[in-house]
Amino acid sequence: MVRLPKDKACNIRRLNLSHNDINDVGCISIAKIINVTRLAHLDLSFNNISDWGASTILAAFEGNQPPLRDINMEANPLSFAGGVDICKILALPQSHITHLDLRGAKVTDVGIPYLAEALKSHQCSIASLNLYDCQLTDAGIMKLAIKLSVNRSLRVLGLGCNCIGDLGVLALSQGLRMNNTLEELDLSENDMALSRAGLNALIAGMSKNTSLLDLRLDVDGHPHVITRNPLNGQGLYPDFESE
Repeated sequence: MVRLPKDKACNIRRLNLSHNDINDVGCISIAKIINVTRLAHLDLSFNNISDWGASTILAAFEGNQPPLRDINMEANPLSFAGGVDICKILALPQSHITHLDLRGAKVTDVGIPYLAEALKSHQCSIASLNLYDCQLTDAGIMKLAIKLSVNRSLRVLGLGCNCIGDLGVLALSQGLRMNNTLEELDLSENDMALSRAGLNALIAGMSKNTSLLDLRLDVDGHPHVITRNPLNGQGLYPDFESE
């Protein structure tokens, strides 16, 4: 583990510990670093951090106000318990996280209520949330979509490689109608086939939403993108023919 001065005089703002074989024991030191330095960006991707390590990181936020803004936990062996603990950080009133990457974590639908609770808060500052391959289904997405309609901070949402079908997509389309801050939404590589009805609902929701510039999804088993003119926010440009 890298040794850093454990006091506020430490000016390090960005710490990349990706691919360092860090395990749960190493998270004890990481928690101390989070609490006693001015660290803003922390990359812990591709390590061996499991549920105990995730709970240690959560504990660093409880009762404290660390300045940390960006956490990357991609590709760590987190079960749903560890994924949920990281999600809980966003719901803490003292959290200032703006970017959270949980790609590959088993957040499951169990973790969604904590994310939904954070998204509905006016104090929530999350701008980028990546839940790629987090074992989410329509049930969880429906809960998330409801809060998406009232959130005013999220700009980028990654929901690719999950199990989201028409029900989840229809819920998202409704959330998009009320949302005016989300700019990028990734629904690509989901296990469930998207019907034309679901696709058209998404396009209708996007037509009501004035902020969404980039929507990625699979149609008939092929990746596609729907974009909007970034200069004036007008016009939808799917790279396929919709009905």
